Amino acid sequence: MKKLLLSLLLCVATISPAQIIHRLQSDRFTHYQADDWVSYAPATVITSIDIGDTYIYFGTRSGGILRFQFYDRYWDYPLTNSCGLRDNHIRQIVFNGDTHQLFAQTEKGIDVYNTAFGYFQRSASSEMPQARIPSDEEIKNFQNSHSFRFPEFFRPANNELPDFFTQRDFLFRAPDEILDPYNRAFHLNGDRIADKFGNIWLATDGLGVAFSEFGSWNLKLYQQSLPNIAPKDLFLDKDGVWIGGSGLGPEPTGITFWNDSLGLWRYYEARYLTDISSDNVKCITGNRRYVFFGTDQGLQRYDKKDQSWNALVSYASLRSAQINDLKIVRDRLYIATDRGLYWMFPSSSNIERITDSKINNLAVYQIAATDGGVLLSTVYGLYYYDRKKDLFSLFETRAALSDFGFTSINVSHGHIWLAGNNGIAHFNPNKKSWTSYTQLQYQLDAHYFDIAFTDVVVWFATDKGLLKYNTKRDFWYRYTPEDGLAGNRVNHIDTAGDYLWLSTDAGITIFHWYSEDRSE
Repeated sequence: MKKLLLSLLLCVATISPAQIIHRLQSDRFTHYQADDWVSYAPATVITSIDIGDTYIYFGTRSGGILRFQFYDRYWDYPLTNSCGLRDNHIRQIVFNGDTHQLFAQTEKGIDVYNTAFGYFQRSASSEMPQARIPSDEEIKNFQNSHSFRFPEFFRPANNELPDFFTQRDFLFRAPDEILDPYNRAFHLNGDRIADKFGNIWLATDGLGVAFSEFGSWNLKLYQQSLPNIAPKDLFLDKDGVWIGGSGLGPEPTGITFWNDSLGLWRYYEARYLTDISSDNVKCITGNRRYVFFGTDQGLQRYDKKDQSWNALVSYASLRSAQINDLKIVRDRLYIATDRGLYWMFPSSSNIERITDSKINNLAVYQIAATDGGVLLSTVYGLYYYDRKKDLFSLFETRAALSDFGFTSINVSHGHIWLAGNNGIAHFNPNKKSWTSYTQLQYQLDAHYFDIAFTDVVVWFATDKGLLKYNTKRDFWYRYTPEDGLAGNRVNHIDTAGDYLWLSTDAGITIFHWYSEDRSE
């Protein structure tokens, strides 16, 4: 790192002429495969239910359409704006048994699902098809039987439902109320439907999908989505995915753990758990034993072995409880706050303040690891922290941009990438030169939140979508909801081979970014 710092004093600053940002020009559904973009948004409120050939479909208030494969009994990925829906607020869904098409009435009109290609398109009709119902004879036989063996497609009224038993920690109170473990009252919505096995599927106003198997009448609740949060960051753990964000208002909210293989979603809500000071999360990181959450009320730690939470802010001398970034480098966890940099050993409860006071009162936005320390983007420029000397030094970029205003930083193989209010800058250690991309801001006028790397590609999370720079081709490209993003504001990027996990304000998007058959 010393050689790198010295070389920066002699480096050359240039402005790159290649600053045209390209966009999708063709039809997105001929450009991408059906599952190249998959999004998960809050879907705790169920608005409509219908049965297809192999799936049961659940329209939601803000998470598109959930779907359960009833033969193999698993939850497939939801159908959202990433699949072409014009809006994730579903008013009604109808599966047409004659044409085998799924229709969705959204806030922006009626869309129809093309099952052959796996995407939605606008319906040619301005009216929804009629939902299937049992024959008059089937309904008459049911009513005369005085039993709860509902005919297929029957939608019973509240007074026709059995007095359900509930799973542990929940309580059903007829005719339509469900109390959760925190004594919150939720309700069965108006829509419900019986399948051909005699089971009943019911909509709720905040607990997801309710299901009761014929004969047992045990009411089981399936929460198969994010809670009501705008995701800010996630952590890909070996057992699942941890997701954090800011609450959107209605409960449930909270920190989320998703185990895809088990079909399990679990919410940890601060207001009901005394060991969590805040679930308003901005950043997440972790190791084999612990997961750390940076919140507006300090640091939260989850011990995976003991399955316990610890609010570390009470043990710390943090001058600011707002944590902006977390980074584990070797044996230390570095903590970026609105008033300086802190560190701790992951297994400890003692948070240390860096003794060098140069940036004690500076807002630190993001941390990047180097061989001997860390680079910090701050409100007043870029700083380097030498771990061995426990000293800060101002890091002069020599770029054709102001050093102030860099909000994002990352390092890959000695290459330093910075992004902020004035554009993007790159230091090439091989050429010992800086390249500045000042013209990007005239086109994009974006705020930058994160930088990530895959092979020869640099990715930038912005409030104007996902920005890609192919360093080999010297080629810029921007992805937006027109491509398949859940929302335009991308807060964080996590890489996993050929996939990007993107935390957006509108949900989590999984993007299959690399395909040999795709060209841009």
